[in-house]
Amino acid sequence: MAGWADYLLSAVRYDAGRRIVEARQHADDGKQIGRGSTVGRSTIADNIRKGSTYATVFAGKGGTWRLGEAVRLLRSGGDYSIRIDSNRVMFDNLGMLPGLEEGGGQP
Repeated sequence: MAGWADYLLSAVRYDAGRRIVEARQHADDGKQIGRGSTVGRSTIADNIRKGSTYATVFAGKGGTWRLGEAVRLLRSGGDYSIRIDSNRVMFDNLGMLPGLEEGGGQP
């Protein structure tokens, strides 16, 4: 059984320029979603460059997860952004994920 993506993101913290500082990343092996660990922006970007897939997820009731959107790495000028949409702007966008400081993203 295939998972939703290689990695799932359940919470995020941005800097003042709306760039990801860190996010909670979970491995998805198709049978279960891992507990999750905090990773930096460069880890997410490097994994996507190497061919790993990402999606957002939201914690549901009873320890369940709800799939969000696919995450992509977009080139814009000489830099890149990590986004759930195709807008080529110079800030990251993971949609409505809860903030890490809010304690969200762990069912």
